Amino acid sequence: MKRILLVLAVLAFFAAPLQAAPPYPPKAPPHVSRPLHQPPPPHVHHHAPLHGNMISKVYHARDCEFYNGKGRIVEFPGPREAERAGFRPCKICEGKEGVATAKRQHRQDRMHHRYLHGNPGSKTLHGPSCRFYNDKKSSVRFRSIEEARRHGYHLCRFCGGK
Repeated sequence: MKRILLVLAVLAFFAAPLQAAPPYPPKAPPHVSRPLHQPPPPHVHHHAPLHGNMISKVYHARDCEFYNGKGRIVEFPGPREAERAGFRPCKICEGKEGVATAKRQHRQDRMHHRYLHGNPGSKTLHGPSCRFYNDKKSSVRFRSIEEARRHGYHLCRFCGGK
């Protein structure tokens, strides 16, 4: 008896006509003109000044490399609101517009004026990322790869002079 009632209930469920959902966005009557450009919904902020990562509780300015991070992002209109919500500023951009760009430029300038270390015994040239860069044998300093090549040095096979 229970099986029969269950089968009847399932059949009644599937036999009921399905109501179609209304079209979205709703169609305007033919006599009303539609705007050419529809603005985004009000909850979407395309140019929010700060993005906060919900996982790390760190907020970033627009020019920060972590502004569009992988974690769940929450948007804040300013640093005061972010800090009230328990977020701290990013160590790179400090939560301020322009700081990350300035730091990036400074880092590039510093890398442009770096020294390369050469091993006079093997005539190998090592860059700052190489494990042999601070080796005692790497005692010769060069400002560029071209300068080292003029003195007969070749690039390290591990770092390539970077």
